[in-house]
Amino acid sequence: MRAVEKGGTLVVGGPGAKTFLVDLRSKLGMTISFSELPVHPQPTPPAEITKFADNRVAYTSIIVPDIEASLTLFTEITGGKMPNVVDARISYPEGYTGDWVGYPKLGMVALKGMSVAFTAPAGGKSPWSENVAKYGPAMHHFGIQIKGHPQQIAYWEQRGGTLLIGGGTMGYSWIDLSPTLKTLIEMNGK
Repeated sequence: MRAVEKGGTLVVGGPGAKTFLVDLRSKLGMTISFSELPVHPQPTPPAEITKFADNRVAYTSIIVPDIEASLTLFTEITGGKMPNVVDARISYPEGYTGDWVGYPKLGMVALKGMSVAFTAPAGGKSPWSENVAKYGPAMHHFGIQIKGHPQQIAYWEQRGGTLLIGGGTMGYSWIDLSPTLKTLIEMNGK
C-alpha cells in the first residue's frame, strides 16, 4: 500500500480487509481511511437552503509547515493531480492582533466530491503560523459553500463563534468554534 510505503503507519486493516486506516499525522496532519466498501449516495440538495446543514462541504483544510512536501506526498499516495501553489489573499477583521503581512500559501487537491486544501504559513505571524507552532501538521477547518453569508456569521456568533478572517460582504470568513466544537468553519458565498 502506497501510504505505508511513503511513511504512514497501518492502524486498522490487514490481509483480506476491505478497509484500511493509515496514520499520516506526523507527515500530513491526518489519518486516511481507504475502503472498498460501497459509498452511500449523497442526498439531492434541497432547492432552497433552509438551514445551515443544507449547505455543501466543499473541502477540508490541512495546515502544514512545508506545503510542497505535503502536496507531493498526498498526491503520490492518492494519485491526485499536483496543484499549483498560490499566495492566498487574506482580509483580516478590525481588531486582528497578528502580523498583518502574514498570509497562507495554498494548494487544493481535487478529489471526487470534495477537495483537500493544504495551507502553509508565510510572511509573518498569522493564524497559520500559530497553528503549525502549536500542533504541527494538522487538520484545521472544513469549508462550506453557503447562501446568506452575513446571516450565517451572525448565527454562529450568537452561538459563541468568533469571526477571525473575512466577513459577510467579502464572500468568505473563518468562524472559530474551538471553545465548543474544537474546530473552525470557513464559509464561502454571498
